[in-house]
Amino acid sequence: MEKQIRDLYTVKKFGEFQMEIIRIMYCGIKSMERGGYSTQYIIYEDVVYNEGGRKKMLFTVMYNEVDVICSRMRFEFKGILCRHALNVLLCNDHVILPDKYVFRRWRKDARGHMRVKIKFKGCIVSTEQHRYDTMCKSFTTLTDIASENEESYVKVILWIESLVRNMTVIQATHLVPCSAVSKDSITKRSK
Repeated sequence: MEKQIRDLYTVKKFGEFQMEIIRIMYCGIKSMERGGYSTQYIIYEDVVYNEGGRKKMLFTVMYNEVDVICSRMRFEFKGILCRHALNVLLCNDHVILPDKYVFRRWRKDARGHMRVKIKFKGCIVSTEQHRYDTMCKSFTTLTDIASENEESYVKVILWIESLVRNMTVIQATHLVPCSAVSKDSITKRSK
């Protein structure tokens, strides 16, 4: 996993990922409970604070073959899986990080620049960043489904190209400000 991310990510983001890998040594599995399609892990972490103070913190990680979700929510806020989620992946023999946890925006080969200003002030997420993240997640789900066969792939590509043309015209002519577009009008147009 470390080699995979080193080869893909920028130096700065790889450094963040590497710190999470290193900190796995302070974590362990306290308990594991299987239920239905997922397994719940309680991960403890030895945390050192001030001068010599230590405490064990507990985190809940839900795991199935498709997802790993930690109560720390680091991936959702920073785009890097935390040590608790990585620990569970490694315990389940994942030696390569699943593609859904490798963001294109952190890659060395990413083209262009980020257009969304990202602010990390606690848990505050700007409206623009929230919209961007929501669209990225939706498009990732769409590409996962559409890439399975040629017909779906072609339909999605044609739809995206058409949408890009329409959005470019709208932005160029300023006929419809984004704030004037309601969810109802989006639903009506898509039908």
